[in-house]
Amino acid sequence: MATRLWTFLNTDIREFFSVETAKTGADSAKAVLELAKALKEQGPKDATLAPYVQQISSLLDVLNSPIAQVVGSALPFVNIATSLLKIYTDLTQEEPTLEKSVALVSQAAYLESFQAILRLPENQQLLHQIGDAPTSTAVETQIHTLANLELDDNEAKRALTCFHTSKLAQAFNTVLAARLRQAGLSETDARRLSDRVAWDTHRYINQALADAGESVKPLAELYRNGGREALEMDDDHQNRWFAQWGQLVGTEKAIDVQQFLQDDRCPDRVRELAREPLLLYLLAAMHRDGELTLQMFEGGGEITAKNLIYSRTLDWVLTKQRPEWLNRDLTEIETEGLQQILAEAGLCVVQSGGEHAPIKMIEARLKNEQMAKSLLDEARSRLGDNPLRNALAAFYLQPGKGGDGSVEFAHKSFGEFLYASRLKESLSEWALPGLKRQKFYISTERMDWEIYDLLGFGSLTPEIVEYLMLFLDACPEMFNSEKVLRLFKRLENFYFRWCDGEFIDADPPTLPQKKMRILREQLGDRDISIGQRQIDIHAGLNVMILLFALHRYGQMKDDLKAQINFHPCVQKNTSDFDDSQLRRIIQYSYCIRNTRFRAILGALLIGSNLSNSSLHIMSLSYINLSQSNLKGVSCWSSDLRNANLSNADLSGGNFTNTSFHKAKFLNANLSSTKLISAVFVEADLSGADLCDANLANTNLHNASLTNIIWDENTNWEGVRGLETAINVPEALKKQLGLG
Repeated sequence: MATRLWTFLNTDIREFFSVETAKTGADSAKAVLELAKALKEQGPKDATLAPYVQQISSLLDVLNSPIAQVVGSALPFVNIATSLLKIYTDLTQEEPTLEKSVALVSQAAYLESFQAILRLPENQQLLHQIGDAPTSTAVETQIHTLANLELDDNEAKRALTCFHTSKLAQAFNTVLAARLRQAGLSETDARRLSDRVAWDTHRYINQALADAGESVKPLAELYRNGGREALEMDDDHQNRWFAQWGQLVGTEKAIDVQQFLQDDRCPDRVRELAREPLLLYLLAAMHRDGELTLQMFEGGGEITAKNLIYSRTLDWVLTKQRPEWLNRDLTEIETEGLQQILAEAGLCVVQSGGEHAPIKMIEARLKNEQMAKSLLDEARSRLGDNPLRNALAAFYLQPGKGGDGSVEFAHKSFGEFLYASRLKESLSEWALPGLKRQKFYISTERMDWEIYDLLGFGSLTPEIVEYLMLFLDACPEMFNSEKVLRLFKRLENFYFRWCDGEFIDADPPTLPQKKMRILREQLGDRDISIGQRQIDIHAGLNVMILLFALHRYGQMKDDLKAQINFHPCVQKNTSDFDDSQLRRIIQYSYCIRNTRFRAILGALLIGSNLSNSSLHIMSLSYINLSQSNLKGVSCWSSDLRNANLSNADLSGGNFTNTSFHKAKFLNANLSSTKLISAVFVEADLSGADLCDANLANTNLHNASLTNIIWDENTNWEGVRGLETAINVPEALKKQLGLG
């Protein structure tokens, strides 16, 4: 059911407003001013606010006042909206719907944007021109009609994710432009100013969400569930967006960025990013400023394209589109301080579960970053506000428990990029040689703690790892071959000691204990299980991810191929081999959950060397072992359902009684393997080499046998399901006497 912009307050909670208290002589504009004053002095009390609420048709009624007075008053419109939502919840004992929440928050955010833009130094002459011109009856009528504007669920989501293309923005802009024209601006100036107000409204919507906390549960839920990314722009909305962009920057520039996105040289990843409203704005603005060109992407892959986009976006935002709380020239050092703030935010989001993190957690981490801390202290002394929240609000702010505010990246991948950037700095320091008597620039003791601090909770995703590997190539001064080898050796040394239980078994306070206590304090009552074992397991598994990634990287470099070769079962400083070590690690991860190893490393074992490992009776479903060395692996009675083993070498392995249901074996080497009683139901064995393999009693029901290779030594005795298998070679049918 659609919601009307303001009247739902009176209709839904009318029994709490008495007729006697509702009567007042104040007009609607004055009522908004008085409402703000009452909130500031007395807080959100329904009895004192009721008279003002009933006199208002919408918060935009304040535009009936002289514009200069509205701007000069610096009214806290966001506070008005969030307070009214709290009153609504308290009085009705119900959560406001998404439509009702957005109806209030959008009005407040739009007016905050209007005030902020007219307070900018470059707009003072414009403000003087508008002056104290009174409103006309015609414009007053237009403003009052906003009260009956209807908002449904889809439009509410659109307003939340891409406000300037929404129905609300269109209605608000029409009213504001009319008021500005009546105050003396030309039609062009009035339209341009109102469009700019709509474009900047999203940042104040984010601020409102931070202030509201859990009292606006529908908004909190939408953000937690990735509502922003789920509402990608379709072609129609994107075209409407470009039309409005053309009104702001000129038709020619809008067409230029459209042609940029349509050009064959533009990577698909960039086009995907352009479906996200906020990122489309950033891409278009950077293209306008000459910071985004097709030549940037020549010779690079898709992940390289995304890396470039995020790198340029970060630089552009910090140097060109500065936060309002830092509207001055920045030195290079100060820009680095702002980058530290964002990088720590990325780290905190990953360690908080990959979605959002409390602002207090970021503030705690920044205490040790002197430049970032001094910037925030300076902004706080000038504004008397929370500068960290304001800085982050331009991109990613969502409600946090208790109303403290928490950050969430408008595009999750941007947060992962920032976390990778933060991790890159530490990896680079770990790879540095020491001075004089020091063996390393960062001592082993300090590195051990930093590993637990940076990698002790949260998982390195495939995208984070891809960014890190790109940084190795993109930053040769930080990661030459000598440094990469040193980094590998140091991480491998940590891995050996972790396998021996050195950190979890140390005298207290242990490193896992230290990190556990910090996270518990920072994350409070969040529904995240944080114990010493969780910290220790995540640290070890994340280091394994880095070692496997460096292994793949080293195998592609001629000067590193012989020196960087990671195998999880090799022992420290010896040629000894413990074939059960990886199995024990997987079992250790079961302390958290029996799928934890798969969840953390499952997608990151591509090209790994696990040869001769003992992995029997293991749950490894959905794991990606494509291109891996699995020679001689003992993996009997294990679960490898839906696993990807394409182009892997499984020769000589034992997979008796193993389930490969729906697994992929494209061009895999299964020669001389024991596959007795294995289950290949619906598996894809296209191009697999089965020479000398033992397939006795194997189930091949609905399996794809396209272009398989076999020889006279392949054992097909008792094979089941061949009658339903797909593309069974005619020669094999003839050999087995099938019809």
